Amino acid sequence: MDGVNANDSIFGESICVGDPAVTIVAVEHMVFLAVIQVSSIRASNADLQHVLVSILSEDSMLVGFHILTLKSTMLHEGDEDWIWARWDLEHAGGKTKGKYIQPVSPTLWLDKDVGHTMFIFTKTELQELTASLVATIGKQGLPELTRFSRTASFPYRSTEGEPFSLLDVLD
Repeated sequence: MDGVNANDSIFGESICVGDPAVTIVAVEHMVFLAVIQVSSIRASNADLQHVLVSILSEDSMLVGFHILTLKSTMLHEGDEDWIWARWDLEHAGGKTKGKYIQPVSPTLWLDKDVGHTMFIFTKTELQELTASLVATIGKQGLPELTRFSRTASFPYRSTEGEPFSLLDVLD
């Protein structure tokens, strides 16, 4: 871990507790993308505040997280936008292998109505992240995914109320 600056984040070569990332989780036999905030990083028996992204895939890496509550909205013409609504986190947290985590550097957007800066993603970005993670995890990794129960805000739902899902592949 030498050479890692405690102030690094996903904008550099390390991921830190508190950074945003994405993972894939299972809810009722379906696979969903979860935009998360890293809450803990564990390598073997050591709790860490940061780790090089390049070693996340090692078997000893375990990442704790909370799912960010995203809300579907139309801020720009053409593509559905998803914002981190009210800076909320899902009540339940989870843990997953580091290899199932992908750091992200979300676009920041100032909501002038509430005076807060928040993360914003386009539907296309979320679909690409989902496809990339599913390809990385592969069918053999699906049984290892963290499982969650459905809540009022997760899985994410479009403005029409449809869940944002990629695959219905879990047994």
